[in-house]
Order: sequence, then structure tokens, then C-alpha cells
Amino acid sequence: LLAACAAGRATSCTRAIDVLDASAEAADHQRAALVLTQRCEVDAPGGCRRLGALYQRGRGVPRDAERALALFRRVCERDDAD
Repeated sequence: LLAACAAGRATSCTRAIDVLDASAEAADHQRAALVLTQRCEVDAPGGCRRLGALYQRGRGVPRDAERALALFRRVCERDDAD
């Protein structure tokens, strides 16, 4: 799934993130955060929203309410622009 995600297949990214986020392994949560960061950087609103949730919970990334809020705002601003 990660290889397909890296090739730009958004559905594979979503599935990979779901699997990684459901894992009990901290390293998998960090990989989910990395994939979500990449998705957010290409303006995938779902990537920014889910990354914000990880920052809010401190899952795979340090807990950071300000970063989470900035990511949620980015999604809202993008939605307003559409």
C-alpha cells in the first residue's frame, strides 16, 4: 500500500494510513504521520485533517494543539476556497 501511495494513488494512501493508525506500534503511527504530512503538502484536505488529529492526540507526533489547530484551519480555508 505504501508503494502505491508513493506512486500517487490516493485510495492506497488512505488504506495505508488506516492500517498504520490502527496498529499498536509507535513506529507505525510515526509512518502514518509521515504519509499524512506528504498528503497535506500536496493539498489533500483529508491528509491535513487527519494529521491535525494526530497532533491533537500526540499519536506518532508530539502533542501540539497549536499545530493541530493550524492544520484544521488550513482545511477550512481550503474548503472555503472551493
